[in-house]
Amino acid sequence: MENYQEILESGRLEQYALGELDPAARAEVEAQASRYPQVREELDALLTGLDVYAEAHAITPPAGMRERVLGRVLAEIGTANPAARAATPTPEAPTMRVSASNPHVASAAPVAEPAARNSGWAIAASVALLLSLVGNGLLYTNLQQTRSDLAVALGEQTRFANATQVMERRLNSTQEQLHVLRSPDEYKLVALAGTPAHPTARARVLFNKVAHRVY
Repeated sequence: MENYQEILESGRLEQYALGELDPAARAEVEAQASRYPQVREELDALLTGLDVYAEAHAITPPAGMRERVLGRVLAEIGTANPAARAATPTPEAPTMRVSASNPHVASAAPVAEPAARNSGWAIAASVALLLSLVGNGLLYTNLQQTRSDLAVALGEQTRFANATQVMERRLNSTQEQLHVLRSPDEYKLVALAGTPAHPTARARVLFNKVAHRVY
């Protein structure tokens, strides 16, 4: 039966926070978090830490970039519109021939104004949308880099924890050896003779009569 300590040391919580698990594995982690408060606390801490790290290392577009680009585009639109209007031939206004039955000249029909102004605003809106997409792209790229850096840091932390556990086991073994060597009343040195298969073999062991342990 699993316990919360095994879940904390498995590395699956870090994978959940980084979005590296498939839907089934994510559901399993969420179920474990609902069963064990310690797992829920650790998972929430990882998610919060990831958000804080991403916010601290966010890349912000240069100040005033949006205004400078929009201003340049609008200036170019304003410069291009007069040239476009000059290059576009103006249709002649239709007139009516004067006759005896119709002595008055008909008024000219209004000429439609070119739609250059509308196209200018459409271009400006397109540029604004492009700037928004660029900003979102920068944020997404930074978030991906943050996730990669955090994954490396978590990997280093896991390796350090494993190395620490190995050192603790070695330390416990060394302390046990020192305890045996410093306790002559508890452990007696016993010489063992060889066996029929190896009659010349010799061995010496430390034997504890109370605990019936051999070291």
